[in-house]
Amino acid sequence: MVPDPASGTIMKPTGPTRSAGAPPDAPSADATAHAALIPARWFSRFGRWLSHVGDCRVWLMYRKDLGPELLPYQARIPIEIEIAELDDADRLAALSLPHDPPQAESRARIFRDRIAAGSLCFVARVDGASVAYNWVRIGTAIGAHGVRMQFADDEIYTTDAHTERAWRGQGIHPALNHAMLAHARWLGFRTAYTLVRSDNIRSAVTMPRVGWQHAGTLLHFVPHWGKKRPIWLTRGCIHPMRADPPESRGEPSDARQPGLSEILERFGQRELISARSWSNTYRLSDGAETVWLKIVAPGQGPTLRLPGLLAREFSGQVAHVLACDSGEQGWLLMRDHAGVSVTEATQAQRRRQLTEGYAQLQARAARMPLLLAAAQPVDVMGALPRLIRFLQAAETVDPRGRVGASCFIGAAQAQRVCDLLLPRADLLQRFWAPAAELPPTLNHARLGLDNMAVRDDGSWVMTSWDGALTGPAGVSMSRVFGGTVRSLRLIGACDSHRDPADTQDAESLRLYRHNLAAGGYATEALLRRALPAAIALGPAIRLESLACRPTDDLQQVDSVRRLVGELLAQIVELADWLAQR
Repeated sequence: MVPDPASGTIMKPTGPTRSAGAPPDAPSADATAHAALIPARWFSRFGRWLSHVGDCRVWLMYRKDLGPELLPYQARIPIEIEIAELDDADRLAALSLPHDPPQAESRARIFRDRIAAGSLCFVARVDGASVAYNWVRIGTAIGAHGVRMQFADDEIYTTDAHTERAWRGQGIHPALNHAMLAHARWLGFRTAYTLVRSDNIRSAVTMPRVGWQHAGTLLHFVPHWGKKRPIWLTRGCIHPMRADPPESRGEPSDARQPGLSEILERFGQRELISARSWSNTYRLSDGAETVWLKIVAPGQGPTLRLPGLLAREFSGQVAHVLACDSGEQGWLLMRDHAGVSVTEATQAQRRRQLTEGYAQLQARAARMPLLLAAAQPVDVMGALPRLIRFLQAAETVDPRGRVGASCFIGAAQAQRVCDLLLPRADLLQRFWAPAAELPPTLNHARLGLDNMAVRDDGSWVMTSWDGALTGPAGVSMSRVFGGTVRSLRLIGACDSHRDPADTQDAESLRLYRHNLAAGGYATEALLRRALPAAIALGPAIRLESLACRPTDDLQQVDSVRRLVGELLAQIVELADWLAQR
């Protein structure tokens, strides 16, 4: 689900919003739209004349400043908006090309490649059925006539929108467009761009009405007499749509990376280190070099894009990535980090080292929107409704195949847990709510000493970043300190009484909070108020990620069933404490 950056809720038409057809905030929006169309119409007339002697198109570039607060836009009907996953590509492609299966399959491959590369596709659903989508491209995209656009770290490009014909006129696309921009703003992006064909008069008039500014007009012309290089004529600013030469067109010609079969053939020695339903990790060696290979389950490939980005930004603290395939058969090849696992004798010392360095990493990551966009977003206020739905579902939670708790712990036990939590749902919601006040940052999904290695010189490296989350700092901390209630007691949220044996861990958590504040992530006062809520939210967020795993696979894995039971036990324990309090 896409969190509302202001309230943390799923993007539904609730709260103070501008409804479809309502007057815009800017009183001169219509005048601005028609003023922008004057040069566009002149370009269009000139383009029609040029079309007699060549191929000619006219485009309008629009820009939107994401710095100011965005007023939500409400569709005329209830909708839910989510970010598409890899297995949504076929359904979305068929949505826009229902009567052309070959073209739909080709389009689905493009969609899968986009998702694997880090682009975000926002989908509007009505009663669980997809009715519209719109794309956010990050880093780079192909603009008009195959010219590659390159964006700054705080810029995005919106493109490729489609709404089912039966659902048009309901304000779905403006609501979807707002959700995209609000999510991008939440991540730290500050400028959005989009292109509109000048003959699309309806869109050209609508864009200023919903807050977009006409930045420039572009005329593209290739004459019939054989001149290959296009001729450009521009008015205003068309950044990032530059008039590049033909050699800049198309996808970049990156150096070819080896395939999985080539890697396995080169490294003859293979040792299985860990086996999970969602991934297998191997240590490979050819006698002279040792590497680590992680192969993930189908549909989990896009989660592997993040470790490569992290390795470039946090060299030394994150394992170096040698090669990666974030497509359907996802795998990640990493250089050996030359570290050893944490021993039982040094756990307290390493826990302090881990939390201190992790806080510094999170404070930096909060200012890196490209990193945040590559991870799954956390929806604070939507966590409890989805947890209840997870417990009540007989088989699957939604049409996309997310499984219910009964697939892990049985229907009877799932119902018992649900009966325990429902009377205390309001207590949980109020306790978790302050977490939405914290800014988004990167969270390790399985943070713990088992994913930390220490080198001979005392430096450390953190592994297993696939599946990372974008949300409030702290949602992964309970695992480090032995559970939710113990973590809250250590940080001082439960009571002032503390066992002397907990002193070192309490100091580690205090340093975690201090380093977040010192790194500029949030003020000390905000962290004191909201960090306990984020820590307590962690088990519910972890459960949601487990619900996305394949049902058949999960039923065969005892360790995953035990993990689901442990996470639910932590939530019940928290609810018990809140009820007693």
